[in-house]
Amino acid sequence: MQYHVSRNGHQLGKVSEADLRAGFAEGHFLATDLVWRDGMAQWTPLGEVLKTPATGPSLVKSGSSSGAPAIRAASATGNNTLPAGAAPASGLALTSLISGITSIVLCGLGGIATLTAIITGHMALSRINKAGGISPRKGMAVTGLILGYVSIVTAIFGIAITASMAIPVFAKIQEKGIITKQISLARQAQVACQIYAADNGGKYPATLEELVGQGILTPEIMKELDSLKPPGWVGEPGFEYLGEGKNDTALAETEILVSRAESRRGERIVGRHDGSVMLEKRDE
Repeated sequence: MQYHVSRNGHQLGKVSEADLRAGFAEGHFLATDLVWRDGMAQWTPLGEVLKTPATGPSLVKSGSSSGAPAIRAASATGNNTLPAGAAPASGLALTSLISGITSIVLCGLGGIATLTAIITGHMALSRINKAGGISPRKGMAVTGLILGYVSIVTAIFGIAITASMAIPVFAKIQEKGIITKQISLARQAQVACQIYAADNGGKYPATLEELVGQGILTPEIMKELDSLKPPGWVGEPGFEYLGEGKNDTALAETEILVSRAESRRGERIVGRHDGSVMLEKRDE
């Protein structure tokens, strides 16, 4: 039975149980050195392992005059490196790496994969460090963590870019919606003025409030006429009424209602005597 030995995060090699006991007796190994073999759940201090009886005869007996036990150091080719499952949490490290790659492929949109990469990566590193810091899967855990955090940064930038593109579009949609509603309200006011003129000798009302007083225009419509303004427009909300003193014989292009605010392009909502209401540049 071969034991892997680690001291202060560095692999010392692997030896048999007999050589391990002999080396400890002669001071080559310390009670604080960490050891692991197949079947053990985690790296364990040598002092705890030696409390159990030996599974076979020692190659070098304690106190003998023979030389130090033969310890096979890890070769450069990796023949004596720890096997893939030697370190605890190797499965967590692999999960972190796979999840990190998945989150990157999904450009940060794989939220579950991103969280899995980060959580399992931290768990794997924590267990590896507690076990002496030696594991061929440590690099996997670190890579998975990095990919997880990179995917979060990618997602944040993606959201920021999307928002910067969506906000102007939303503002234009909102502006168009309010303009459409204002045009509709202005048309209703135009019709109300014509009804008023028909009942009052062809004269238009002095103010729009007279239309409300006679029940031709509802208070709700009047309130919206005075309060609406498209986003981004410059000026006060509502309409300016220009029908005072005019009658139903006025020229068709005579202005009756004009929005107080104007767009960034200098356009206003203009209602004329002929009943038309349009968005146009107005000659001041």
